[in-house]
Amino acid sequence: QHVFCVDMKGLRRYEKNWPDSFEHLLELGDQLAAEDAGAFNRLDEAIASLVPDDVNILVYTSGTTGPPKGAMLTHRNFVYGAYAFAAARQMQGKPFESVCYLPLCHVAERTYSTVLHLITGGKVNFAESIDTVASNIREVAPTFFLGVPRIWEKLQQHFEFRMKDSGRIQRAIYRVGMKRGRILSDRRAVHGKLTAPADRLEFAFWYLLLFRNMQRHMGLNRTHTRMCGGASVSPETLRFFDIIGLPVGQGYGLTEAGGLAFVQVPGRPFIAGSCGPAIPGVDWKIAEDGEVLVRSPGVFKGYLHDDKGTAEIMRPDGWLATGDIVEVRGDQEIAVVDRKKAIIITSGGKNIAPSEIENALKDSPFVREAIVVGEGRKFHGGLIQIDFDSVGRWAAERDLQYTTFKSLTGMAEVVELVQGVVDEVNAKFARVENIRKFVLLEKELDHDDGELTATQKVRRGLINKKFARELVQIYGDAS
Repeated sequence: QHVFCVDMKGLRRYEKNWPDSFEHLLELGDQLAAEDAGAFNRLDEAIASLVPDDVNILVYTSGTTGPPKGAMLTHRNFVYGAYAFAAARQMQGKPFESVCYLPLCHVAERTYSTVLHLITGGKVNFAESIDTVASNIREVAPTFFLGVPRIWEKLQQHFEFRMKDSGRIQRAIYRVGMKRGRILSDRRAVHGKLTAPADRLEFAFWYLLLFRNMQRHMGLNRTHTRMCGGASVSPETLRFFDIIGLPVGQGYGLTEAGGLAFVQVPGRPFIAGSCGPAIPGVDWKIAEDGEVLVRSPGVFKGYLHDDKGTAEIMRPDGWLATGDIVEVRGDQEIAVVDRKKAIIITSGGKNIAPSEIENALKDSPFVREAIVVGEGRKFHGGLIQIDFDSVGRWAAERDLQYTTFKSLTGMAEVVELVQGVVDEVNAKFARVENIRKFVLLEKELDHDDGELTATQKVRRGLINKKFARELVQIYGDAS
């Protein structure tokens, strides 16, 4: 019935009495108090009756490998998670302003946009839509930014397109600066910072000449904390931002663990693919099959009306079975290999983690999404979605005519282009992991069609049903 706005600047042309001002909200409160003297007392009593282990919200899991389940998360889960994250990322005393664009039903966005700003005394800005995130970031210039992999990829891609249209001198400066920046990034990874004065001086030079303008163009020049989560991300995407002085931290968690269990810590040596050490308060261990188990104040209360599902994931001694296969790297840091249910077992009995191959494919600007298939088959296949903007630009430069996404994917030249990408990726992996045949998807994967989760992860449980025709093209049968 009401929408209230704290800052009414710029809203004078909106319909009369909509939205309401914050001052009007206070007036309504005074009016209610006058009409019902006991209203505030009842509210205070209701708040006072809450305990930390009461359910705060039901968060439905993304369901990448099965149907979504309603996870009961408590006040303790959220408050603990926010405090532990702020401590691990050394955010105390730093200004907090963020851009919220993911659905608030997602546990990470819920934590960072409804709890973290409360304990830091910060501000949350809501993006106009998922399509305007990049421009909204530039407008707000946040100090904290959480991005799913696709957002980081689009920020990188947008700037690289811009550089292709720039002058010859600008392109030369960019090329040399990124080359030198990569060398400095390698040195920074060893100690978590640049230690040699000459290296710090050279980075300052490239910052003033190139990197500062890149950061400003993206709207990330004020950020002190940048995080990537929600799905696996290409190492080359993370390297791009590290080169320009915007290192992006990775974390690991799941809805049932309150959203976060491990996170990279500033100042530690960089380990490729690592999700960092456990946040304060998290106990963890590795099961015999490589699955990571966690126990912490962030672990959820259980699934709503699903005792069987809860028992499958929660051990009697409090350990949560995450369903993720991990490796231990460096000083008690973990790197996620893949979901247990996503591991492909070929007809020859070889276990393959598809995400590493998929990320290698998505390193190409021409590939937006890749799905490796091959469960029980003699060889691996690939379902590949082209990046419409990149491939469209490539086609236009060669005077190749197309009208729609489907017509672009159907062009022999585009198939040949993607074949080149697949060949390059195959050369990086063992022969048993190679993609022998692929199909280009004729439409873009969409959350509204149930193919992607809210954080743009592919729902693997629907692959056989959604892409039955494509699988027949690869393997020649419908089984």
